[in-house]
Amino acid sequence: MIQRIKNYLQKTLGIEIQAKAQGNRSFPAYLGWSFDFYKVILAGHHCLLALQKPEAHLTPLAIDKGVAILSARTKGTVVFACETMPAYERQRLVLRKIPFIIPNRQLYLPFLALAFSEFGTKKPRSFEALGNGAQILLMRWWNGFSTSFCLTEAMESTGFSKPTVLRAFDELEYFGVARRQGKDRRLFFLGTPWQQWVKQRDSLPSPCRRIIGLEALPPGLEAISAGTEALARRSSLNPPEWREVAIFHTDYSRNRQREIPAQDAPVRLELWNYPPLPMPDGGVDPFSLWLTLKAKQNERLQLCLEEMMGRVL
Repeated sequence: MIQRIKNYLQKTLGIEIQAKAQGNRSFPAYLGWSFDFYKVILAGHHCLLALQKPEAHLTPLAIDKGVAILSARTKGTVVFACETMPAYERQRLVLRKIPFIIPNRQLYLPFLALAFSEFGTKKPRSFEALGNGAQILLMRWWNGFSTSFCLTEAMESTGFSKPTVLRAFDELEYFGVARRQGKDRRLFFLGTPWQQWVKQRDSLPSPCRRIIGLEALPPGLEAISAGTEALARRSSLNPPEWREVAIFHTDYSRNRQREIPAQDAPVRLELWNYPPLPMPDGGVDPFSLWLTLKAKQNERLQLCLEEMMGRVL
């Protein structure tokens, strides 16, 4: 990585630098876990290069705080560097006036009045909310199925197409939920499941797009217990007199039946925007279940939702 930085500066600025490894004993231990340090001279300026370790996952805010602490300790200029970073996060570093070098992507060195970025890049994408692809990846993380994904794994586990999964990766990075790292651009979630659940739950929509009533389930249709039926399995709520189950909406389009009003039906079938995750007790995952019931104006039901989540988290 340090050699890539040298080559990039040589190609971009026409300068050669000498980098000397700097021990981390002078800095707080947690910074040593996130960075490797090098003493460098850039156009006559003595600087400390803080190179982010591959396993570290730092937000622009965390980088800002780390650089401020290092600057105070060294009483000099600190330049942040890492292997890769999304364009919108680089923009946040620029807005915070944090010097940084991303080899072959961008450098921003305000103390030298220098700023270069890659040629011909697209404008960073912006999003209003997490889509279905991003939401199901979150659910798989929150429910303990996986802590990271490469593109192929995400496609196989969700059943979504490559463009949908790529958009999901972009959305999760945009909202600071995850970050891609390494040569295979593997997606790693940031923080703990509890932290991200508290942060994201109120903005996530219910996965249920429609509820239909049926006399009976179509033969061979693999539906998963949902709604109050699933909640009754995980709390003190009494089970309903009817069946409540969920499937991915595309599965129903291939097995259509005669529909009746849902409020009078012995089977209430929820059509979801993503494939429901089956849990060991036969119900849908608790996080998605919470989202489908959070808007219900029923005090008893809401208490049972809290009871269920208290057992999960």
